[in-house]
Amino acid sequence: MKNAILTIGTILFAINGLLGLLLSGYEGFNLAFTSIEIVITTFLLYLLFTLKLKDGYTPSLGFMIIIFGIIGYIIGLISHNEIQDNGCVIAAIIFLAIESITIAICHITSKSIK
Repeated sequence: MKNAILTIGTILFAINGLLGLLLSGYEGFNLAFTSIEIVITTFLLYLLFTLKLKDGYTPSLGFMIIIFGIIGYIIGLISHNEIQDNGCVIAAIIFLAIESITIAICHITSKSIK
């Protein structure tokens, strides 16, 4: 499963890069934003399947990470072209924090449940 995640993430990253080169309305900032979102989502999914979690956590967390990744990608597409005072960047950081904290809590909880 880990290899499939890396393969799909790489393909999505390449397609995003090609779209950034082909579409004139796809600004450089948006391309970077969405590319970073794809890399972070791929990393979190890879991390999820690398950690030893209880069986119930993996599918639900995987679904949550994918949904937040799609939302983050859409946010990256509609974002303004500057990083300062950008609500979309702040929203993406908040989503990343929620995902990371949830994975950490589930990892700690999985260790304590026997």
